[in-house]
Amino acid sequence: MDRLFAAGAKDVFLTPIIMKKSRPGLILSVIAAEERTDPLVSILLRETTTLGVRISDLKKRMVARRDIAAVSTPWGD
Repeated sequence: MDRLFAAGAKDVFLTPIIMKKSRPGLILSVIAAEERTDPLVSILLRETTTLGVRISDLKKRMVARRDIAAVSTPWGD
């Protein structure tokens, strides 16, 4: 995960799954900009035992507006 983040992944997460014959497995998901695909796939193929990588090309991304503000509470700002 550290190598993927260092190579430009926006997020990396693992999902536990049950594979065929009730064997445990993991899905490794990586969210990244399209231009980072090749370096990230290279890391996945080199650093894991996977035989292939599925790529979903999602063009649209909406981001919430964020504001940083100090808030006074009984426990402090």
